[in-house]
Amino acid sequence: IRLMNIFGMIPARMGSKRIKKKNIRLLNGRPMIEYAIKAAKYSKLLTGAYLNSESKLLGSIAKKNGIEFYERDVSRATDDAKQEDFNYDFIKSTGADVLVMINPVSPLITSADVDAVIQFYLDNEFDTVITTEDLRQQAFYKNEPINIDKHQILQPTQSLSPIQLCAWSIT
Repeated sequence: IRLMNIFGMIPARMGSKRIKKKNIRLLNGRPMIEYAIKAAKYSKLLTGAYLNSESKLLGSIAKKNGIEFYERDVSRATDDAKQEDFNYDFIKSTGADVLVMINPVSPLITSADVDAVIQFYLDNEFDTVITTEDLRQQAFYKNEPINIDKHQILQPTQSLSPIQLCAWSIT
């Protein structure tokens, strides 16, 4: 029986426009990306952990922290680059059977979180799992209420049905 290649991949690039060099910004004295690296490195269910970037600096951080560096082509590291394009390139090049993306700017993710998402995926018949966050807030979309009745008195937030936002922490 052939074992599955369950590869954790941390997609990161240096060209962030909203927050410059966010992946190497220090948080509690460590570059932000190191938190995701640690979560991937200590996962019990990943069979490989990679940092996927065009940046040699990020690659050196990956190697220093004991995970693999997958150097993506700079054309897949632009503002217009599509996630499915660099995912496909990574899967094709590495032979991943299952790709687990770990967000480099979600520093609270642990290896236990990564393993829980993988186990959930393995236990169910899904082709994709996307982490979400439940929010209990009065919400509108295009000026229409999502989880409140505009003809009734406003309910307290704890009584509302939660809205699930895509968190993309682990996918």
